[in-house]
Amino acid sequence: MLGSAGGQIQGGQNLDYSGKPDRQMCRLYLSMMHKMGVQLDRFGDAEQPLAEV
Repeated sequence: MLGSAGGQIQGGQNLDYSGKPDRQMCRLYLSMMHKMGVQLDRFGDAEQPLAEV
């Protein structure tokens, strides 16, 4: 990912979700939207954002 959403997203992270059951890509998108001020209850098949982003 490029940029840091105005300082909202920490760069240089490498998060491994390969062994976790809730690893939908939509959770990442939902997290990024929350950081940019777009507050949605759900996006695609995700109902909660990633806590680590």
